Amino acid sequence: MRRINEDIKNEKFRNLYLLYGDEEYLKQQFKDKLIKALVNEGDTMNFSKYHGKDISDREIIDLAETMPFFAKPVGADGTQYRVILLERCNLASRSATAKKKDEPDLIEYFAALPSHVIFIVLEDAGIGRSKLFKTASSAGLAVEFTMLNDADLAKWIGAKLKAEGKMMKQDAFQLFLKMTHANMSNMDTELEKLISYVGDREQILSEDVSAICVAGVESKVFDLVNSISEKNLRQTMDIYQKHLALDTNPREILGALIAEFRRMRVIKELYDAGDDYRTIANKMGAKSEYGIKMTIPRAKLMTISEIDGILNDSAQYLQQINTGLLNDKMAIELLIMKYAGKTS
Repeated sequence: MRRINEDIKNEKFRNLYLLYGDEEYLKQQFKDKLIKALVNEGDTMNFSKYHGKDISDREIIDLAETMPFFAKPVGADGTQYRVILLERCNLASRSATAKKKDEPDLIEYFAALPSHVIFIVLEDAGIGRSKLFKTASSAGLAVEFTMLNDADLAKWIGAKLKAEGKMMKQDAFQLFLKMTHANMSNMDTELEKLISYVGDREQILSEDVSAICVAGVESKVFDLVNSISEKNLRQTMDIYQKHLALDTNPREILGALIAEFRRMRVIKELYDAGDDYRTIANKMGAKSEYGIKMTIPRAKLMTISEIDGILNDSAQYLQQINTGLLNDKMAIELLIMKYAGKTS
């Protein structure tokens, strides 16, 4: 993120930006920053965007070869760029036969782009070993966007509250994090609702958070993770079915499970090494020990190898979901059957 900000500040840009990861809010924010810096508002002649899997590599390459025409002057020398946005085109995970027959390969084209074109590519998480990632890392810039740690979230939320002339007490802040921590987009929406709800009142209280905020998926999966760690298969399946009955997106549940087990692994390693709650919180950048204390009992019920197994299987299932080999609902059921039904 810092390097993108530096490129924008210095007005010196790379020809390829790969923005990937599971934090959609940050990806969209930095996508918009790049476009604003490179493209005049309303310029449809020099800015093109593609969305989804059904794209033509040849069409995009032909477009990229076309020189910009009266585009926005950038930098001291007034360089003009053609900007092409590729969003959720699944370039990282598509098979060799996915592109249309007899077409050139777009990812290979990325390796040596013309100086007048800039590609901005948005992809999901789990692409670290892909050809796209390797090409972007060498020919441009690949940046992963994940949820900010608690310390950075506190700064981000604090800045938003300050801009609106509001403050939030510590207990209200911790409750807000617990209820909305699924993703930053959800947090941003709930924060706007809170600010509107309190009106002219300066202080936001925990009662306000309880009254207004809708618990995010990450908060909802606490009981799911708990029952998996207890190896209670029947209870875990019951909880999962209740989530589905509430129209909770299985993909979001899987993402929240991955995030929680990653967090649990770090906490378990530190706790097993002898660190106390406060030390663990400090090392993880958490503002409170509350979440650490809630996680330790569950972490004690699992081994590091079990947690690694869940994370490795989840990464594999996510790859299969992205390539259409597995649906997200079945992926979670497979995890539950394997680990909630596993006996020590």
